[in-house]
Amino acid sequence: MVALLAVLSVLASVPASGVAAPSSPPPSSPFAWDPNCYKTYEQVEAFMRAQAQQYPQVAALVDAGPSWEGTRRLWALRLGSARVAGEKPTLLLVGGQHPRDIATSEMLMRFAAYLAAGYGADPDVTWLLDHRTIIVLPLANPDSYYRVYHGVPSAFKNANANYCPSNSLYRGADINRNYPFAWNTVGTSQNQCDSSYPGPVALSEPESRAVLTLAVESGVDLSLNLQAPGPSVLYPWGYTAEPPPDAEGLATLGLAFGRLNGTPPGAVTTHNARMPISGILDDTLYGEYGTPAFTLNIGTDYAPVCNDLLPMWNAQRPAMLYAAAGKIRSGHRVLLQGV
Repeated sequence: MVALLAVLSVLASVPASGVAAPSSPPPSSPFAWDPNCYKTYEQVEAFMRAQAQQYPQVAALVDAGPSWEGTRRLWALRLGSARVAGEKPTLLLVGGQHPRDIATSEMLMRFAAYLAAGYGADPDVTWLLDHRTIIVLPLANPDSYYRVYHGVPSAFKNANANYCPSNSLYRGADINRNYPFAWNTVGTSQNQCDSSYPGPVALSEPESRAVLTLAVESGVDLSLNLQAPGPSVLYPWGYTAEPPPDAEGLATLGLAFGRLNGTPPGAVTTHNARMPISGILDDTLYGEYGTPAFTLNIGTDYAPVCNDLLPMWNAQRPAMLYAAAGKIRSGHRVLLQGV
């Protein structure tokens, strides 16, 4: 635990001078977005391919795996140059686990484009991509993202028709309750139509398997999961009120993210303090692999209107850059008894 606390403290000490904490975007109406400023699934895929084709020196397209319906993929971009040799700290950013949080995917696509286009033009971005690896997975639940655009704007779970088959509005499993660490111990329901249904077993869903495989095989050292609404910054544990082994370091780093994206200090806390929940990505990455993992709940609505997106982007970009620039290495395993 001492080693992980040390690297957390190093990351938390990275200077954030010159970046003011932005205010939260103005409120808008839930589920009332303008498709003219959001991308369809097909446009998301086209965007990801285009970034890799236009910036091959720093952007590589990664097929993380299929969604439940099998016709859509979880596309990621691996960002980083080969100009500086050696092993590099790796950041994973995940959006769209709950597709109704539609702006999370948009923020991560903007971040990927900002980095790719900035290489060679912006000295800070150039240094970042020479010395860090950044993996951006903007859409972790593509089937239900497609459903958001086709009559189910509040889609939260995946599209698995084996669960709650009689009601297409509530079918599926919550993929962010389907990860293995402390799976199905608190904050879940066995009612398949409930939004907290975690699936029949851990990693039963192809989307959660794809996300976790991408994280593990990439050797990520820090993870940020974007959800909505907010603002809040959350970190392990979700399954228990007991403090995590590195509570001080996690809290310090969480407060640094909050300072940069306008989250009040009182909204920086453990998942459990906000809502007991189990089987989440953050607990699994931290509990199984020793990887510091945070969820940034952003904005004030699930689906901000177009005019809200630029303020949201300006609010979130400093925190994401801060996370990417940190000198952090994880790589040890947290061993806990009784889980």
